Amino acid sequence: MRSLRQLREKGADSFFEPRPTRKGGPLFTLEVLQQAQEYLDQGMTPNDAAKELGIRADTFRKAISDGRLKKSLPYQ
Repeated sequence: MRSLRQLREKGADSFFEPRPTRKGGPLFTLEVLQQAQEYLDQGMTPNDAAKELGIRADTFRKAISDGRLKKSLPYQ
């Protein structure tokens, strides 16, 4: 029923139009990456550093797993 309504309202070409997507800009700019690495080097946990920068923890975790950020070893 939805397809039929779309066909009647917008025509056959509407089935081949690109769908709208949600794309945001990059969250980790060079400045943000440097600040995040400084937080990690100071011994801050990735979750705390993500909160401090206003970035989701999953995004921060992916940056670490991609190699854009390096976790610092805890001091012993």
